[in-house]
Amino acid sequence: MNSPEENPQNIRQNIQADGSGVAFVQGAGAQNNNLTQNFYGAAGLPATPENLYRQGKIKLNAGDEEGELFILAAAEAGHVEAVKEMRKMASVRWAYLSEERDRWNLKLIELGVPDGYADLAACHKLRMGHADTADERMGLLEEAVSCYKRAIEGGLEGATEDLGMLLHKEGRHEEAIPYLERAIAHLKVEGDFVWDDVEAALRSAQKALRSQQRKAGREQLRESGARRWWRRNS
Repeated sequence: MNSPEENPQNIRQNIQADGSGVAFVQGAGAQNNNLTQNFYGAAGLPATPENLYRQGKIKLNAGDEEGELFILAAAEAGHVEAVKEMRKMASVRWAYLSEERDRWNLKLIELGVPDGYADLAACHKLRMGHADTADERMGLLEEAVSCYKRAIEGGLEGATEDLGMLLHKEGRHEEAIPYLERAIAHLKVEGDFVWDDVEAALRSAQKALRSQQRKAGREQLRESGARRWWRRNS
């Protein structure tokens, strides 16, 4: 049986990153156990985040759960692929909508990776289905739209499809159309197959917008006629 300082969970809680972005482990008795020694290279110098990530992947692929500690250390030190790996683990372990997943998305955003915004937007979109009130749902919708826009601004052109589809579904057709058009153009430039549902969504949004515009025009005419009638009879 492992002593308290050899317990992987205790070591997990002590993983930090110093000012230079190098991961290290500290804690009472930690340097005397085999697990912690794996975090250090020759002469006790900290291993690089890349080496920690690679060692972690090797261990996990071999079925060694201790590999997660290596990946966690690399993630805390700012290794992008390690952060994505921790996010994936969070979605499996604590469910897709967990705060743990949000934490790693925020870490990606901190590192300047637009995928963090896109995945955070997807989480907000799913949370809309669990909202208790209309106001809560609207707040989540606006958060999702904002995050998708930031992902696009960060260079993640693929997020145009997700944003366009979301806006169309929410009846915001005029806003959706430019993003759906942009998504189709992006897919064609990349040589990817343009899914029928994206093109169908664009046609549907265009048709719905025309219908909305005709309805607004009729209402404007009615209001204009009512004002003229009121002036004639006042």
